[in-house]
Amino acid sequence: MVRKISNIYCLVVLMMIVCSVNVWAQNPPIDVPAPVEDVPDIDPENIDIVKPYEPVLADAVKVSLSPILPTKEELDSQKPAFNDYSVPNRYLTMTYDPPTLKPKRYKSKKTELEKLHHAWLRAGYGNINTPLIDGSFSTGRSKDYVVGGNAYYHSSNSKKIDYQDFSNLGAELYGKVFQKTTYTTFNGGYKRDTYHYYGYDEDSLIVAYDTQEEARQIFQTISAGAELGTSKENNLELDYKMRFDFHRFADNHDGAENNVIIGGDMNKQYSETISFGGFVHAHYSTYKREPNSFDDMAFNLTPTFTFQEFYGKFTLGASLLFDDGNFHPFPYLEVEGYLVEDRLTLYGGWDKDLIKNNYMQFADANPFISHFLDYRNTVRESRYAGVRGSIMPAVSYNAKVVQRVHKNQPYFINDSLDRKQFNVVYDSTMISLGGMVELGLQFAKDAEIIVGVEYQNYETKQQEEAWHLPKLKSTISGVFTGIDKLNVRADVYFAQGAKAWLPNEVVSLKPIVDVNFAVRYSVIDNISLFANVNNVTSLKYQRYLYYPNYGFNALGGFIVKF
Repeated sequence: MVRKISNIYCLVVLMMIVCSVNVWAQNPPIDVPAPVEDVPDIDPENIDIVKPYEPVLADAVKVSLSPILPTKEELDSQKPAFNDYSVPNRYLTMTYDPPTLKPKRYKSKKTELEKLHHAWLRAGYGNINTPLIDGSFSTGRSKDYVVGGNAYYHSSNSKKIDYQDFSNLGAELYGKVFQKTTYTTFNGGYKRDTYHYYGYDEDSLIVAYDTQEEARQIFQTISAGAELGTSKENNLELDYKMRFDFHRFADNHDGAENNVIIGGDMNKQYSETISFGGFVHAHYSTYKREPNSFDDMAFNLTPTFTFQEFYGKFTLGASLLFDDGNFHPFPYLEVEGYLVEDRLTLYGGWDKDLIKNNYMQFADANPFISHFLDYRNTVRESRYAGVRGSIMPAVSYNAKVVQRVHKNQPYFINDSLDRKQFNVVYDSTMISLGGMVELGLQFAKDAEIIVGVEYQNYETKQQEEAWHLPKLKSTISGVFTGIDKLNVRADVYFAQGAKAWLPNEVVSLKPIVDVNFAVRYSVIDNISLFANVNNVTSLKYQRYLYYPNYGFNALGGFIVKF
């Protein structure tokens, strides 16, 4: 019964479908009746589709880093330039050549480092009763710290001129600690330098002192210092270095001076082409010799802005100088143009700096100074333009023209009462105009020659001459290491044009010609022999009036490393 009812139901549904199809087939689409307006619209309805959460890891984005290395011109510009140096009083020349940098081969993915010695000792003796002993030690290579020290003694006793003796004694401890991106150094030391007023001339009725103790001049220095700086790149892209030094300088005539020196430099890289930086130098001195005492301060601050592209570099800043309450503002300018990469660079500049003149500095330049001196700081303005580069990989050159204006320029002159001692006089304005040329020749990997020539013409205002300053200075240095275990070095120094002051007289000093040779031979890895021959021509020139040098002298000995 149920089955019959199902069949009848299916038959009725089938007949309804067929009838509906026939009805739609009899009416064309254009006759479809319009919808009845009375029928209400069906309200829209939102449908939420829910599916399980499927986390998807996005593709990693690789950050492209392009390291920027400094150019050769940037490295060269950071080298110190000794363009206004003074010629020291030469006694004996001790040469020491640091080991050269050599490429190292790789072994088992690790760099094979050069073996370092933890201590070395150098000892020798010379023909002018000249003993020498010099020793150093170090804890060696480390990623965390290094500590070392040095001690030395060197003296000479001439028999040809009374009291032409000297001795240098000193010791120093130093260390360096490495942090994550910075380093810290420290040092402390003591030195004692002994000289004598041996300058006398029988023709000028200048006689020596009665006793050696009366002629003796002793300088003692106690020093301490520390430095903090960056050693690696940091998140701030900031490079800096700050230095602190203290020197207690005293003599054997109740004179003493304290020097506190703070200096440093900083550079902040803002972009690939723009950086901000500057440097600061502060020097504070206190001097006392009964019944006189005074203190003095010199401060240099130079903020800079640098723009650099592939074609050159431009640095603009300000020189802010403070000298005993006086303020000297001045522009600071450096320009470089890279005409031919590594071959031809034009450069120039204009700046001003403050030079601190004190007892320690004067005694280092001239150990025969008097005990009562006048101390004033020197303001120096410099204008220069030059060209540097290389003609080929074996020939490099540097030439420039320099004009300097010195305010309160100091000179050494013989004391009118005791001509064996020197006083300091100042010129309100001294203008020097000249130039310098440097040439480096690399004949082979084992032979190198460096030639330097500098000429300055001095225009003085209050003084008749620029006393004891040579106009022409030249240096030729050569190194030869072509023979196994043998190192040979030669130096030639020439200077002329210096003049000395005497009451109612200008004395022209004879030219200086000093030829020196140094030889070192390695017997075995740990033992070497050395020999230094100085002033080969035995020319007894005078750096300062009435003070001739030693003439020919030689020194030989051995070096032990362990």
